[in-house]
Amino acid sequence: MKSKDKFVLVLVASLSLLLAGCGGGGSSSSPDPEPMAMTCPAGQTGTPPNCMDPEPSEPMQTQAEIEGLTEAIADPDGDGKFPESDELATNRRPGEDMTFGPKGVITVGSDRLGMNDITVNNAVEFDEDSETRLSIGSLKSSAFMRTKDSKTDTLTIYSDLKAAKNQAWNEYYEAGTTVDGVDAVAPTGVAPPAGTTRYNTLSLSAGAVSAELLGRVEGLTIGTTLESGADNAVSGTFHGVPGKYTCTADCVLTQSNSGAVTLTGGPLIFTPSNTKDDTDDSHMIAGAIPDSDYLAFGYWVQTMAMGSGTKYGVGTFAGGNDRYGQASDGSFTATVLDSIDGTATYEGSATGMYARKDLAVVDGAVVGTPAEAGQFSADVSLTAHFGNDADPAVNGSDKISAAEAFTISGMVDNFRNAEGAISNWSLSLNSAPMRAGASDAYTGEFSGETGKGDLIGRWTGSFYGPDANDAFPTGTAGEFTGHFSNGHVVGAFGATKQQ
Repeated sequence: MKSKDKFVLVLVASLSLLLAGCGGGGSSSSPDPEPMAMTCPAGQTGTPPNCMDPEPSEPMQTQAEIEGLTEAIADPDGDGKFPESDELATNRRPGEDMTFGPKGVITVGSDRLGMNDITVNNAVEFDEDSETRLSIGSLKSSAFMRTKDSKTDTLTIYSDLKAAKNQAWNEYYEAGTTVDGVDAVAPTGVAPPAGTTRYNTLSLSAGAVSAELLGRVEGLTIGTTLESGADNAVSGTFHGVPGKYTCTADCVLTQSNSGAVTLTGGPLIFTPSNTKDDTDDSHMIAGAIPDSDYLAFGYWVQTMAMGSGTKYGVGTFAGGNDRYGQASDGSFTATVLDSIDGTATYEGSATGMYARKDLAVVDGAVVGTPAEAGQFSADVSLTAHFGNDADPAVNGSDKISAAEAFTISGMVDNFRNAEGAISNWSLSLNSAPMRAGASDAYTGEFSGETGKGDLIGRWTGSFYGPDANDAFPTGTAGEFTGHFSNGHVVGAFGATKQQ
């Protein structure tokens, strides 16, 4: 018997035994057994076959963590007294300085944080933090974390920074100028046919070549001599634009053991290719024009082990690319602000940390017990009164009074967390002067109180945007503390001028 036939017989015999044990051949009147109920594997939910893993959930906060954060949020300057009106004056931050650069780079002391800018190296001390943050309108968010000197700093940044725009070659490399180490020269020789665009050529003289400049060169090999003359031209690209490289005298790029690159001979000339009917492709330099009018704001949380517990710190920061009225030397020009007349409104968003308390009456007194703490988002609205102009077209029917001139006030409301609204909080940003006195120079900042009665906090801010022909500042950003009967907030905001 073949092995295959043996297998068939065994299978038939097995089936016969099985049927016999069940009453045989199906002729029995006994009911068929009910099928076994199917269940999802352990840890999964749903009904088979549609089983799924449970949604990830954030770890529950311990009461000690809630109480520690509540103390830091209620008393951000850490002096044991709250509420008080000068908390922001000594608000702790993870560095002495916090400044904002033209590409959205935030500097915290000696540390550079990249804000939606892939060219910034965040790996020196800060790493990107992957935890989810609240979504705030169309603002971009980024978060960074570092552990240093037994302290962990976590920073959350929001910004309306827009992507850098492209710029035409002849605008970036304008004839007769030196740009990033190369000389731009207007094209010479026989004019091309009508409809053909010619581009300025670039000339690089002998000497050290920066890493940024070398990174724009494609097509030349380090260590290979490029002989002089048009007949020896090498095709390649520079700054992403196609063209040809030539040398007026034999030249070569050499690299030392330390990695430094030097051009010997030359100069090295790059001539972009001409283009015909150049309406869309004008040899654009990608990302050449950074956003010059943006706001950035956020908050940070610091944790540090203290004995068997943890010490918490919470702070805020806010800024933008160009502070309104600030000169290149860092000083402020009072006449820039003084020349503005009329009223402007600003709207935007805020974020930071909140602590909510459960209230109860104990021995006739209201006692608050820390119940939850975390990130909030909120809406911000501001009204800025500048100079008083008699022209109704500027001020409308209501002229700005002497008391209102050069003041700003507003409101932070609609506080919410990931689950929705937080209590029924609304925080007034009480009127703040834009300068210390009527005859004092504008310092670029304003400062005032928040809240009312015994629940007083502090807010401060600055105007941002380019100074242009008596134009209103395009944005404002700042920080605040706020106290309620059942909670506290520490936050930062950014708001843009409304039409």
